[in-house]
Amino acid sequence: MTSPNDTQSTASSLVKALLVGVLGIILILEVWCSYRVHQLSEEKLVHKMAYAFVNNVSFGLLSVDIWRDQVVETARQELGSFRLTREQEQDLRKEIESQLHNLVNDAFAEINKPKKSLGAKLKKVAIKTLVDQKEVDNEIPGFSKKVMDVLTRPSSYKRVTNIADTAIAQITRKIYDSSVAATSGIMDSIYHTYGTNDKKSFEQKNKVVIDTLKKETDQYVYEMIGCAAVMLLLWIILRHKKNLRAPLYVFSVLSALVLLIIGISTSIIEIDATLAKMDIQFLKGSLSFRSQSLFFQSQSIVDVIRLLICSGGMSSIIVGLVIAIFCILFPVIILAATSMAVISPGKWAHNRYIDYLAFHATKWNMADVMMVAILMTFIGFNGIVDSTLSTLNLNEGSITSVTSNNTAIEPGYIVYIAFVIVSNVLVAVLKRTRKKEMPEQVAPEKIYD
Repeated sequence: MTSPNDTQSTASSLVKALLVGVLGIILILEVWCSYRVHQLSEEKLVHKMAYAFVNNVSFGLLSVDIWRDQVVETARQELGSFRLTREQEQDLRKEIESQLHNLVNDAFAEINKPKKSLGAKLKKVAIKTLVDQKEVDNEIPGFSKKVMDVLTRPSSYKRVTNIADTAIAQITRKIYDSSVAATSGIMDSIYHTYGTNDKKSFEQKNKVVIDTLKKETDQYVYEMIGCAAVMLLLWIILRHKKNLRAPLYVFSVLSALVLLIIGISTSIIEIDATLAKMDIQFLKGSLSFRSQSLFFQSQSIVDVIRLLICSGGMSSIIVGLVIAIFCILFPVIILAATSMAVISPGKWAHNRYIDYLAFHATKWNMADVMMVAILMTFIGFNGIVDSTLSTLNLNEGSITSVTSNNTAIEPGYIVYIAFVIVSNVLVAVLKRTRKKEMPEQVAPEKIYD
C-alpha cells in the first residue's frame, strides 16, 4: 500500500512540476517579448537615423545646391511675372524721349559745324533745306510711344525672360555643392530601400514605419514587464511554500535578468533637435526649409559604457568601469548569491561570503542610483536642448524659424526601471522571509556579525 507520506510527496512533486511548467511558459513568453523589444527598437533606430541623415541640415539649410535651386526658382517666377508699372512706363518713356532729343541735338550740332569741302557744304545746305529740327523734335513723342508699345508686348517680356533664364542657367552651372554629389548614392540607396524616388514620399513612408514600430515596441514592453510582474507576484504569494521556493525564486531571478539584459542593451534616451521650419523672404516669394535635423543621438547603457571606456581618457575609463561594476555586475552577483542561498539553504545558508553577497552587499548595488541618474541626465539634456533651440526661434519680418525638441525617454529606460523594482523586491522579500523563519541566534545578520 502507498503510505500517506508517499501520496503527499507525489502530489507535492506534481504541483512543483506544474508550477515549473507554468513558470517556464511565462519565462519563454518574456524572452520572446524581450527579443522583439530589442529587435523593434533597433529597427526603429535605423529608420530614425535614416530620416535624420536625409534631413540633415548639411543637405538642407547649409547646402549650396538647395539655396541655389530655391533662389533660381524664386527669381524665375519673379521674372516670369515681371511687368512694368504705369509709373515705370511713364518714366521709361520720358527717358527714351530725352535720349532721342539728345541724339537729334547732337546730330544737328554735327551738321551745323563749319564745313571745308564743297561736298560737305552742299550736304549741309540740303539737309537744312529738307529737314527741320523742330519737326523732328515734334515727332519724338510719337516715336517713343511706338517704342514703348513694342517693349511692353507679351512677346517682348517673354524674350527678356528667356534671356534672363539663359544667364541664370550659365551662372548656376558654376555653383554646386560637392557634398551632394558625394552623398547622392547614399540618398538613392535609402530611397530605394523605402521604395520611393524622392524626399517627400520617403518622409511620409518613414513616418508611418516609425509610428508602427513604436506602437509594437511599447506593446511588447508592457507584455514583458507583465510577465515579470506575474513571476514576482507568484513569488510573493507562494514564498512560504518551502518545496516551491527554489523554482519560484530561480525563475523570478531569470525573469529579472531578462529585464536587465534588455534594459542595458536597448536605447534609454533619444536626443533629437530639429529645425521644424525656416522661411526667408526673398523678392516676392520666400526660401523655405522644413524638418532640418540639427542633432540626433540615441544611446543604451552599454553604448555609454563602451564610449566611456574607449574614449582613451583615464577619468572616462574609470567612470565607465564604475557604472559597469556597480550598476550591472553587482546586481547580477546579488541575485546569483540569493539564488544559491535559496536553492541549497543547508549548504550556503551559513557561508559568510554568500550570506554577505546575498543580504549585506545590497549597499553596493547602485542600480537604483543609476535609474535616478538617467532621469536627471534626461532632464538636464532636455533643458539644454530647449535652451539652445530657443535662441534659434526667430520672427523678425524677413526671417521666421521654429525649432522642435523631440528628446524622449526610450523603452530601455522603462525596462531598466522594471528590473530595479523586481530585483529589489525579490531580495527584500527573501530577506524578510528568512528573518521570520530562522531563529534569532542563527539569522543571517547574526551569522555574519
